[in-house]
Amino acid sequence: MRGHSASLMREQFAAIKKQIPILYSLLVINSLFLAIVISESVSPIFAFGFPLLLCVGALIRMIYWRRDIAPTAKLRAKQVQQKLYIVNIVALLFTLLLGYWAITGMVLMNPQDRYYAGFFAILSCITCTYCLLSMPSAAYIVILFGAVPISVSLAIVGDGNLALGGLNLTIIGLLVTKMVQAQWEQLKTMVRSNMLIGFEKARAHRLANQDALTLLPNRRAFVGWLDALTPRQKENGVGLLLIDLNGFKMVNDTYGHDVGDEVLKISMQRFEKCLGEGQHLARLGGDEFAILVYNATQSKISALARLIITSLTKQIEINGVFHNVGAGIGSSFSVKRDVKFEQMLKRADIALYSAKKSRQSKYRPFIQSMEEALKRRSAIENALTNETEFAKIQLLFQPILSSNSHHIVGLEALARWKIPHIGDVSPREFLQVAQDMGLMDKLSEHLFIKLLESMDFWPQNIWISFNMSAREIMSKRSLQKLVKLADSRDFDLTRLKIELKETSLVTDLDAMIKILNILQSRGVGVILDDFGSGLAAISVLQKMKIEMVKIDHHLLHEARNCPRALDLYHGLLMLLRSINMPVVATGVESEDHKMILRALPVDYLQGFYIGRPFNVGDAAEFFDPAKLLQLQ
Repeated sequence: MRGHSASLMREQFAAIKKQIPILYSLLVINSLFLAIVISESVSPIFAFGFPLLLCVGALIRMIYWRRDIAPTAKLRAKQVQQKLYIVNIVALLFTLLLGYWAITGMVLMNPQDRYYAGFFAILSCITCTYCLLSMPSAAYIVILFGAVPISVSLAIVGDGNLALGGLNLTIIGLLVTKMVQAQWEQLKTMVRSNMLIGFEKARAHRLANQDALTLLPNRRAFVGWLDALTPRQKENGVGLLLIDLNGFKMVNDTYGHDVGDEVLKISMQRFEKCLGEGQHLARLGGDEFAILVYNATQSKISALARLIITSLTKQIEINGVFHNVGAGIGSSFSVKRDVKFEQMLKRADIALYSAKKSRQSKYRPFIQSMEEALKRRSAIENALTNETEFAKIQLLFQPILSSNSHHIVGLEALARWKIPHIGDVSPREFLQVAQDMGLMDKLSEHLFIKLLESMDFWPQNIWISFNMSAREIMSKRSLQKLVKLADSRDFDLTRLKIELKETSLVTDLDAMIKILNILQSRGVGVILDDFGSGLAAISVLQKMKIEMVKIDHHLLHEARNCPRALDLYHGLLMLLRSINMPVVATGVESEDHKMILRALPVDYLQGFYIGRPFNVGDAAEFFDPAKLLQLQ
């Protein structure tokens, strides 16, 4: 047994435990039959004394084995080794006693009965050896100290037949020895195979549950942790943090995956330094990590999130290059039995989405309003993919008034949508969702068709402005489709003006100008909206052919109570007047706004005070000359 592996010894022990009852049963039965054979030649005490002693010893050992109910796998290797040593010692004692009793009986009994004594003794040795096949040391003890002395005794008693029996026993003993050795090799091979299978299973389990790059538990392992949460753990408080690295994609795309991998490893090391007892880190994939916190409180979770964000404030240096990486973190917290891990993960993901909106390192714990916002967004997404609901997106038209003639000169087309179970959805909201879903081209086409259908309701001298994003303008295919639709309905493109927000013109301005020039060559006008809210205004005015400018309505609202804001508003007007740029004052919503604009060089007015958005059904009434709203 010395030098054997723990697994091999355990396998031996498990096999022996199964064979011991059979071994003692066979030994007792053979001993009783042998006692009956020799009882006619020897005293009853000698004949039945050994079987009685054997039965007592077997009973004691059987009780011992029955009481030893500990599973073999739970025993330490040293314990298994000690038990196997005891098996060897007991095998030696029983074999010596059996050999002495059988040989002595053969010497004392009648010569004609000695063959039977030898037969039962040999049978006992062979059956015991067979039961000990999984333990060669014990099997060899039975052969060496039992079968060999009995064979020698049969050979020297002077009877030819008994000598042949002894020779036969010797040959059988050698064959049994060979069989024991073969069985032993087979057992070792089986144990080695099982160990290899076990190693491969463990390796496969490790690979399936471990991230190859960081060696952290992966998403599968993390979900397993959540699935294994007990009601008691939930009652003690369980926290979940989802971490998404800010700036990682730019580093990965600019410097390559090798540098990106190093950034992930260094970030992971910093995260691990932040962890305390009962806090476990996993990598879910890409640049997303997760932390499970046991015995959590909301304050403990918040403190951990702030610590992680702080750990990333120091730049990461790789090959002499410093990289700025931050983190957005969302968390969820539960102390309820009925909260399932899917719900916790979903809530943390909702909070992470909220944190990532700012594109800065921020932490957001989950609050119920976040889930309501997500449900609302999901409903909008579903409605956008539902053709019936999508078709309900309508256009309203807000008038633009000339400050000189006090007549309507143009209309701005404004998208409006009402969804069942949600109500009115603002354009800002559903346009952003449509853009995220890649549906802006489809939506623009739908709204442009609505605009073309409305043109028959407007006087020929009225122009229509249509809002488009920079992304839509940069899509030649989208613009070509809109122009084709206009041509198919014989729509005069000189009546169309495209509104672009100043804040959307900070990308490739030169490329956009080239595309807009094509539209302007067909008579389409360009209006710069929200002038004064962004940083691109001067360069846009310099490079782009702008037909008119709409000043950001916030400036007019602030000018009511802030002289400095009024001076700024006036300065912008003077700037635009110096280049003869027509100006639309937006956000005219009160008498105060009207009074402010009386003394300012504004060409056009737009706002609720001028007229609220209306649908095409109200066109006739709205353009009734007797009811035109005039700015006195």
